[in-house]
Amino acid sequence: MSSRVPATPVRHHVRDAEHNFLPDFAWAAVGGGVALAVCIVLFMLTASWGGSLVGGGAPPISTYARELAGAFLAGFLIVLVARSLSARTR
Repeated sequence: MSSRVPATPVRHHVRDAEHNFLPDFAWAAVGGGVALAVCIVLFMLTASWGGSLVGGGAPPISTYARELAGAFLAGFLIVLVARSLSARTR
C-alpha cells in the first residue's frame, strides 16, 4: 500500500494567524480622547481670549456636544485606520 506525499509541504506563516484588534481599539480610544481634549483646550483658550460678548460670556461647552463627539470619532477613526494599516505591513 502506497501513501501519497504532497509535493510541497504545508507552511504556516505568522501572517496567517488572526489579528487581535483589541489593542487597536484601545489605541483608537486613546487617540479619540486626545482629539477631544485638544478641542476642549482650544475652546477654553478661544473663549478666554475672546472675552465676553455683550455681557453674556462664552456659551457653555455642552452646547458643542455634537462637534466634540465628532472630534472624538475623527481621532478614533484616524488612529484605528493607522493601526490597522501598520498591522498589515508587518
